[in-house]
Amino acid sequence: MTIKGSTLLFSAALFFSAVFIIISRYSFNNYGSATPPLAETSLNQVYYKIEYCKSTPRFFLVAGWAGLTDGGRDVITNIYLIDQGNQFHKIRKTTTERNDIVKKFHKNTAFKKSGFVASVAVGEAYLMTGKFAIELTHQGKRSVIYHECK
Repeated sequence: MTIKGSTLLFSAALFFSAVFIIISRYSFNNYGSATPPLAETSLNQVYYKIEYCKSTPRFFLVAGWAGLTDGGRDVITNIYLIDQGNQFHKIRKTTTERNDIVKKFHKNTAFKKSGFVASVAVGEAYLMTGKFAIELTHQGKRSVIYHECK
């Protein structure tokens, strides 16, 4: 391969890498309005802990765990970012295994998938408040925990 050919190949690879990064940033971090979760608690008491929370004008990250005191399995956890207009925005989260919580509460495997990590990059910096809601759903009932990054 000649120098001109390798330069052309390198330029094309660089261009497509830049396009991929730009498309990924805007497609994976978009979020829209969501129906606000219920304010009242319809589930039994909830155990939870926010272990890490960071909110900047353009980025939000939260990590922690949440589960039911009765050790209910198959609990669905959703994270909502709350903006200045009190609108809720469901953000993408990853569920993590928490064997340390299983041991702490002696609930066999009920708390095994109680961990979560959620993050989003926000294009409209003026919307960020650092407030968020954790919604737990189990057998058609829901509970909501409101929290704010400090």
